[in-house]
Amino acid sequence: FPTANMAYNSSNGDYRFYAVNADSVVLVGEKSLTGTPCPYSKVATAIQFPSSLGATVTDSVEGEYFDGLFTNVTRWGSYTTTFDADGTLITPNATWNNVIRVTTTATFLDSSWTGAAISDVLVFRYEWYVPGRRMPVFWTNTQLVSINAGPFTEQRDIFYLDTTAVGIEDQTLEAGLQIYPNPAQDIVRATYVLDAPEQVQVALYDLVGNHVRTVFEGTQSAGGQLVRINTTELSSGMYILKITAGKAVATKKFVLQ
Repeated sequence: FPTANMAYNSSNGDYRFYAVNADSVVLVGEKSLTGTPCPYSKVATAIQFPSSLGATVTDSVEGEYFDGLFTNVTRWGSYTTTFDADGTLITPNATWNNVIRVTTTATFLDSSWTGAAISDVLVFRYEWYVPGRRMPVFWTNTQLVSINAGPFTEQRDIFYLDTTAVGIEDQTLEAGLQIYPNPAQDIVRATYVLDAPEQVQVALYDLVGNHVRTVFEGTQSAGGQLVRINTTELSSGMYILKITAGKAVATKKFVLQ
């Protein structure tokens, strides 16, 4: 899966592979516990960014794989995702603000080269996203699986982002830091994401490293953050915005006209 940069592993050993981009999350293939990889010849856009409450995306996938036993299998699936709720989310290790929930319903049908149905899968998934992140901070997944037209069995998984993982705070802070407008004139807005409540300092520096101003200093909760910076008293030129959140540090340059 050369285009994938994110994978989900369910409790039954199956993997789903996604290409996460600035404007979308695309399902590019799957790998079951026993079968060969199934790269999709027709990939599906699962989520589009930016989005808003009530937005819906519908797409489909197609691919082929060998089931690990005797049969070449064709897989067809359809996806519908809806941004259907927002608010605050409390997980076992963090409280996330400005969260939006994405509900996914999907169907997958696997059939042999003769056209006979091998498995039928219904998926019901809830994912919670925060601003600046392209992967969910919390995810529940329920699958109903029927093999060879037999009765459906249920599989459930629950995942949440482990904010104690080494380096994840730095990656989230750096990846989520955005400055706009850039170039700027009177007001600069900086947005970023915290994986957990932190003591935060937002400061401005010139290009040689001289401290210009501390814009904000205090405790902020987990989730998306917005800081407004009044630059009317600053000279034109290039500046560095530095955000320190706990042990994580992120910087970004901007131009003041």
